[in-house]
Amino acid sequence: MRKAVAAASFALMSSLASTPVMAGTPYQEDMICPIGGEKFKHTSTGSYSTFGARPDGKPYGSWIFPMPIPVCPSNLLPIYGKFTPGEIAKLEPLVRSAEYRAMAAANKPYFNAAWLMERSGAKPEAIAWMIVQASWEADDQPQLKRTYQEAYVARIRALPDTGDASDWLFYQVRAANGLRELSRFDEAAAMIATLHPRARALVTAAKADPLKNKDKDQLEKAEYLVRFLDKLAETSAARNPSSEPVTMLDPRSAKSMCKREGSPLNDPDRAACAKLGFAPA
Repeated sequence: MRKAVAAASFALMSSLASTPVMAGTPYQEDMICPIGGEKFKHTSTGSYSTFGARPDGKPYGSWIFPMPIPVCPSNLLPIYGKFTPGEIAKLEPLVRSAEYRAMAAANKPYFNAAWLMERSGAKPEAIAWMIVQASWEADDQPQLKRTYQEAYVARIRALPDTGDASDWLFYQVRAANGLRELSRFDEAAAMIATLHPRARALVTAAKADPLKNKDKDQLEKAEYLVRFLDKLAETSAARNPSSEPVTMLDPRSAKSMCKREGSPLNDPDRAACAKLGFAPA
C-alpha cells in the first residue's frame, strides 16, 4: 500500500506545484515475458522532466504519462512489477484465460494490470490507483475514460478508513475530483465538504505536536490537501468538468492552457483565463 500511496500523494501534490526534474532520455530495453518467455523490446527513459500536473494526477512533462508498462505482444501481459515465482503461478492461468484475452484487447495496459492485480490479491488502494492511471491512458477515448473514472471513484469511496488519515484522504480527494470530471457536481461538493474538516484537522494536529508525526513532511502534506480541496471546491462550484481546469493548474500550466490553440475552452476556463490576462478565442 505504501508505494501506491506515495505515488498518489506525489501526483496530488504536484498538481498544485511546479516540480522540475530532468529531460527525457529514451532507450530500448530488451524484455522477456515472464509467462511464455517471449522476447520483445520496450521503449523506456532514464530520466525525464515534470512541471506540475492535472488535478487527476497526470503529470505534465517531457515523457509519456503514465509511464508505459511493458506489455508482452502475444499474451498482453502488462509487466507492472518484478513478479515472484508465486505471483507468476497466480498470473499464468489468468493471462491464458479467454476472459482475459477478450478483456485485455479492449482495454488499456494499466486497466489490464488492475484486473490482474485484483484477481491476484493486491491491495484495493493499489488497484484503484492503477485504474486512475488507466484513465490517463484513455484521454483520447472519452467513453472509455469515463468508464475508468466511474470505476476508480467507486473503488476509492469504498476504501475503509484505516485510521491513517493522510493516506486515506489522498485517495478520497482523487475520487472527489473524479466526481467533478464526471459532472456529478453535487456529489463532489458533498464529498469535499466532508473531507475539508478532516484535512484541516491534520494541519492542526501537525502544528500542535510535530514531533509526534512519523513523517517529517506531514504538515506539508496536510496543507497541500487543504489547498487542493479549496481549489477543487471552487472549480466544482463553477461546474467545470475539465480534466485541465485553469483554476487548478500551476501558473505555468495555466498560462500554457490559456494560450493553447486548437483546443476550445469551456466557459469557466475562459473566465479563468480572462482573470489571468488572456482572452482565448
